[in-house]
Amino acid sequence: MEMIRVVDADFGVYDGVHFRAGRFARWLGRNGIPWPRRRTGELELNDDVFKDMAESFPVLQPLRQLRQALDMLYLADLPVGSDGRNRCLMSPFGTITGRCAPSTSGFLFARPAWMRSLIRPEEGKALAYIDWSSQEYGIGAVLSGDGAMMADYQAGDPYLAFAKRIGMVPRHATKRTHRAERDVVKSLVLGTQYGMGEQALAVRINKPVVYARDLLRAHRATYRKFWEWSDAAVNLALFRGRLWTRFGWQTWTRYRQPTDQDSGDPNTRSLSNFPCQGNAADMLRFAADFICEAGIMLDATIHDAVLIEAPADDIDAAVEQARQAMDRASELVLYGFTLRTDFEVIRWPNRYRDGRGAAFFDELMNRLAERQRSYRPWEEMPYWLYGDSYHPW
Repeated sequence: MEMIRVVDADFGVYDGVHFRAGRFARWLGRNGIPWPRRRTGELELNDDVFKDMAESFPVLQPLRQLRQALDMLYLADLPVGSDGRNRCLMSPFGTITGRCAPSTSGFLFARPAWMRSLIRPEEGKALAYIDWSSQEYGIGAVLSGDGAMMADYQAGDPYLAFAKRIGMVPRHATKRTHRAERDVVKSLVLGTQYGMGEQALAVRINKPVVYARDLLRAHRATYRKFWEWSDAAVNLALFRGRLWTRFGWQTWTRYRQPTDQDSGDPNTRSLSNFPCQGNAADMLRFAADFICEAGIMLDATIHDAVLIEAPADDIDAAVEQARQAMDRASELVLYGFTLRTDFEVIRWPNRYRDGRGAAFFDELMNRLAERQRSYRPWEEMPYWLYGDSYHPW
């Protein structure tokens, strides 16, 4: 409890050990921080969203770390069947953008990253995690018709391509030689998806505000057509009262009754992000359908990725089929344009590894192993149960 009081002193969002979304929404409003929301208007609070937002707004890092620490106390609440599989309601169409909204406590991929190392294929089986590379970036580039943005996506590393385009790094730069500059641009690109302003960007990249302002101007000047499209989407939503994806998922922007979560007014930052997020949700649904039609075991969908399962000898063929399904889905949504996919195969006895939490999981397992090696049950029993030299009765 002392840890909660110390960290929460700057936020005031905890009631005992319980995180109160209404308090957090009011804190966000006071600090001018935009936040992704579900279709109902509720804040999206899974750890992936917290991770992205904490990268953009470092002031949130202590709060995210506190939430992760408290999550450790509730590992036993994770729903796991007798077959060792985690199942929960995925809540399809549960967010404003049409993405799934699985339980933040019941879905393993919505829990802290270290918990994902609990995922391991059965003996004789293999898993594959397949995701689209820079999915939302690619969607924005194609649907806006921005030639420069599409070219940078096709270059393979859009963040580094943009840095080269504005002269931040030389033409021969690579991710290895200019990682710091690439990280700055990545923060810029990801931040613009959530309407990050110059002040927040300056804090995020630890640079003066004038430097952040110049970066935002360079992004708008370089990808002019994308920004015209994005601004037009917001204007359309405000004047016509709705926005929709290529395949008809809609968000309505007429005034709603205020709640304890927000004022009820349209959130222009959310509206500017809707076309990319909403079409990404359509894309994932198509991909899931095609994967299942191909007879592949689909274990989970995760934002912009899928987790599939197959016998170890067949996993390579299954990955190829799944990637073809994801290619087909992106082509449907993007008028024939194919987004790249990356994949990772996990074979028995290996575990799924998320770099953000792998070290913590390893340390935890080492501590448990040490505890098991040193455990002497007789030391915790009443002495008369194991000794034959003395019996109190």
